[in-house]
Amino acid sequence: MASMKWAAGGGPAWLAARVLACLAAGAALLSRAPAASSMRQDAGEELFEAIDPYTHGEREALERAGYAGFGPFPWDGSEDTRGVEETLGGIPILWVETAHFKLGSTLGTYRLPNDSRENEKLEAELERLRERLPKVKRRNKALDPWLRLHLSAQRLEELYADFSTRFGVADLDFPSVSERGGARSAMGEGPFLGQKRKFTVLLLAKTSSLSRYAAHYLDAEARYTYRHFPADGGVFFGLSAEALNEASFQLDAALHCTLVECTVLNLLDGFRNSKMAAPLWWKQGLGHWFSRRVDPRWNFGGGGSCGGPKADAWIWEPRVRGLVEHGVFPRWEEMLRWPYAEPLDERTHRILWSRVEFLLGLGDDGAKRFLMAVTDPLPELPAANVPEFLIERQIRALESIWGKSARALEEAWVEHVLEEYPKR
Repeated sequence: MASMKWAAGGGPAWLAARVLACLAAGAALLSRAPAASSMRQDAGEELFEAIDPYTHGEREALERAGYAGFGPFPWDGSEDTRGVEETLGGIPILWVETAHFKLGSTLGTYRLPNDSRENEKLEAELERLRERLPKVKRRNKALDPWLRLHLSAQRLEELYADFSTRFGVADLDFPSVSERGGARSAMGEGPFLGQKRKFTVLLLAKTSSLSRYAAHYLDAEARYTYRHFPADGGVFFGLSAEALNEASFQLDAALHCTLVECTVLNLLDGFRNSKMAAPLWWKQGLGHWFSRRVDPRWNFGGGGSCGGPKADAWIWEPRVRGLVEHGVFPRWEEMLRWPYAEPLDERTHRILWSRVEFLLGLGDDGAKRFLMAVTDPLPELPAANVPEFLIERQIRALESIWGKSARALEEAWVEHVLEEYPKR
């Protein structure tokens, strides 16, 4: 499979209703430092400090932060970050390479609103960040572009660690490219959950920048978010903060939730280099599960935000209970046979979150065993037979791991919802 990509289309209402079906050799350890004291400012773009004020590009500070460097570094196998900057018209982009990600950001300064829940979350994040970057203040009235880059890098690495812990895997479980020796390992093609290249992420302030990137590199149209499976390894995710703002998802927490949800989908699609073998319901449910742990108010697939017309639409438990009580939900047996791109409405997204939450709550190592089962390397099959094989494989995995048929699991899930979820 040479290349796969997924795009989000439509307008802000679409984004609120449905989430998209949703080492680098010789990387420099010193910050890039142009002669001027600040990066060039294009029309409408914020002026960025050229040198990171939290590390000053010093080797010891970068190592303490866990960074390989701020660039330039190879990006997608064909060119480096300087080429991306040129393609996007020379706009200022801040770059950082972490243990598992390559991240670029054009996000501008974010002034903290009067939102106690977000402020409490940010205070805790900044406190953790201070352990690696002591120059970060405990409290800030605004997040400058460099601080947003550092926070985004921390969020990605914390998600990667959480994902790995949840599924009981570690970096050493995956082969390095040199260890592979040209043969495909059952765990993939490289050390990054089976990918031979690090996961790449672009957080772009402007919709026009995302559109330009997608048109040039992916031969595609994109305005909101975009996920892509390059032919040479790694998985890409890009988003437009402007599009989120247009959809009234204006808090930094909303961007954080989008980053988490879509990155989880990429980690799952890239896991063991299985290229989207994991079933749709499992991936979407897990994306919501991880995202709602950040801030449950911002649900792009299941509808609802604290700023929407229904201020409590983000509270899913009583809504799921109501659907269950009225029998308005897809049957588990039906869900197992969905194709990858099955269109999902708001109600269905909530149901998928609830079913994954139920399975994860069963304890032991069932989640890991299921993920491993549905991402095993495929046997030699005619292409026409692959969809049915994937369906039958997940049915067998459910029965062998949790000891129940799909129908029995559904009955147990219904009981769970009625016992644990409150009424409206």
